[in-house]
Amino acid sequence: MSAKRKKQGDSRNFFIGVLSIMVVIETFLLLNPQKTVVTRNHSKTFQSVSFPNALVGNPDKTITRPPTKTFGGDSFGITSPKSGKPSAALKKPSSAGRIAIVLDDWGYHLESCGAIQAIPQPIAVAVLPGLAYSKAIAECAHDHHKMVMLHLPLEPHQYLEHYPSNYIITTNMRQQRVERLLEKNLDEVPFVEGVNNHMGSKATEDRRLMSIIFARLKERKLFFLDSMVTSHSICRDLAREMHVNFTQRDVFLDNKNERGYIENQFAQLAKLARRRGFAIAIGHDRPLTLQIVKEQLEKLQQEGFQIVSVEEFLR
Repeated sequence: MSAKRKKQGDSRNFFIGVLSIMVVIETFLLLNPQKTVVTRNHSKTFQSVSFPNALVGNPDKTITRPPTKTFGGDSFGITSPKSGKPSAALKKPSSAGRIAIVLDDWGYHLESCGAIQAIPQPIAVAVLPGLAYSKAIAECAHDHHKMVMLHLPLEPHQYLEHYPSNYIITTNMRQQRVERLLEKNLDEVPFVEGVNNHMGSKATEDRRLMSIIFARLKERKLFFLDSMVTSHSICRDLAREMHVNFTQRDVFLDNKNERGYIENQFAQLAKLARRRGFAIAIGHDRPLTLQIVKEQLEKLQQEGFQIVSVEEFLR
């Protein structure tokens, strides 16, 4: 009988000992949870992590879980857990400068509507009034998220082409006639956000005429882009006086309809934008120009330039 009791006592002591060991182990685990995670799941802890779509390509968002090389780390825009700062690989390249493109003389045909769609950057389309396709091409540009401008026919010092009567706004017109013709031109081109001059070397030197035009543009909350066809233009100073939103052209792209010439003008445009921070170029609705614009804007973006709307340069 005593042997049986002794055996039972030994068993009880064994179980008590096992329970004591288990209590010690569990107490240790509770007091050291981080070490346990690393010890038990070292090879799996981060391999099951899936990054939310909102994090991909967005360096401004971070997650608290430290990244590992399994996911390429910084390629997902994750903040370094050591420094709290984005790594060098994440830093966006500083802009080489901002560039805006305006293309003139639209409205003669519709063939270039496809070219508007093929250029993804925010170019502006300056439409001549009163032509067979002025309205249609303005609608095409608007539908493809391009800025529409009125390419306003103004008097030059010398006419190189023949124009119908009452098409060109001239310096000897009375105020009422100027206003009526300007309103007519604006109404013929839908979705207009701004105006630039077609020809106009004489008109943009005339303070009286441009004051009439600027007053009407100000009423309609439209900006004026000076095409700079004369070095004696008074438009910049007058726009400042009259508080009219204004900017001006820096480079003409296609005075010669030749690939080498146009590409060189783009090089000059890039040089100016890099030095000054911004530049505006004007070209025309021509097949060669449109093709080179598409090529060059892609190239300029790869070089770090921002292609922006002309609105960004208004003063």
